[in-house]
Amino acid sequence: MIKSLAALAVFAFLGVTVLTFPGFAPEARANDSQIWPNIASTCLRQTGSDAAVREARLVTAHREP
Repeated sequence: MIKSLAALAVFAFLGVTVLTFPGFAPEARANDSQIWPNIASTCLRQTGSDAAVREARLVTAHREP
């Protein structure tokens, strides 16, 4: 009986500690969320590079019947 109560106390303590962990985690922020295909050209090249950014694929919604 004492072993089962000790195990229950240990699991309760572990449960409480797991529930308090999110309170200490740093806050996640999405500063400049960009979704494809609307990505800024500054994100497509490295700083100091003169390479041209080419369009990889053109996607349109227009379809011929």
